[in-house]
Amino acid sequence: MSAFTGSAVKRLEDPALVTGRGRFVDDIHVPGVLHAAFVRAPYAHAMVRGVDAAAARALHGVHAVYVLADLPPLLRERPIPLLVPNAAIADAKLPFALVRDEVCFVGEPLAVVLAHSRHVAEDAAELVIVDYEPLPVAADVRDAFADGAPSAHADRTHNRATHMTLGFGNVHAAFAAAAHVVAGEFFQHRGSAHAMECRALLAQYDATGENVTIWAGTQSPHQYRDAYAQAMGLGQH
Repeated sequence: MSAFTGSAVKRLEDPALVTGRGRFVDDIHVPGVLHAAFVRAPYAHAMVRGVDAAAARALHGVHAVYVLADLPPLLRERPIPLLVPNAAIADAKLPFALVRDEVCFVGEPLAVVLAHSRHVAEDAAELVIVDYEPLPVAADVRDAFADGAPSAHADRTHNRATHMTLGFGNVHAAFAAAAHVVAGEFFQHRGSAHAMECRALLAQYDATGENVTIWAGTQSPHQYRDAYAQAMGLGQH
């Protein structure tokens, strides 16, 4: 890897993208495809007292509206797998595919609408009525660790997932022998990947061969496969 440091490394993906030959999920057309739109929570923490999807289900072009109770048993009972398992995280708080009874972050999905077009799906999602009971929140991670801070989960009394200690040599001796020591407090904004096509995903099920083909804009196709197989109780093959 040292050969790349300080070098002008040419990107490999540009020729296809700048000449209109890039392939995105939206370029793939499957007959009879249904479009999904999610109903997402506007609160960082709230209890869900009820979901009324009657108006959404009655909208012309809507195929179905699902909440967690409507999903297959494995999806109702198993949370989403942890992306990067670690032995130090003994009791991870993982979300289900859809909210069960408690919203724990803004944007957490409570229901999914399936319709014959994206426009109808989005319109139907707007018709779903959710009865929320908002709860106190700590928006700053430093405040979240303070005594008495609101918990991010109703069944927890603290916000610490785990405690890990990292060490590299004798840090104190290194500072003591350093010619210069600079102290300061630094704030790092959260960073995340922003795909050009957002998070598009297309799945096609072949009942004849009992196969599922999934197209997704991701750098981690094997993790997609593993998570899907685990959630649906299928073999990875």
